[in-house]
Amino acid sequence: MKILNLTLISALVTAPISFGIMKRPAEMGLSIAAIGIALAFANLDRFQRFKGAGFEAELRTAVDKTYAAIEELKELSLSLATPIILQSLGSS
Repeated sequence: MKILNLTLISALVTAPISFGIMKRPAEMGLSIAAIGIALAFANLDRFQRFKGAGFEAELRTAVDKTYAAIEELKELSLSLATPIILQSLGSS
């Protein structure tokens, strides 16, 4: 992940400068926006709250709640499956 971040940061510096030298301001802006978005998505796991473009998300909280729900479902399925398996083994 660190290599990806370093690559994106170096591209964020060199690409706009290259386009600036070639006198292409539209491409400069697009490269800054595209690389900035790529950098944000590359580090998405580090954000706790994300707000932008008309939506808001609490990423880490949602992931933690999802893992907790999965663990509860595992426990429930084990507690429900054990008597059924024991009964089927006893009846054979």
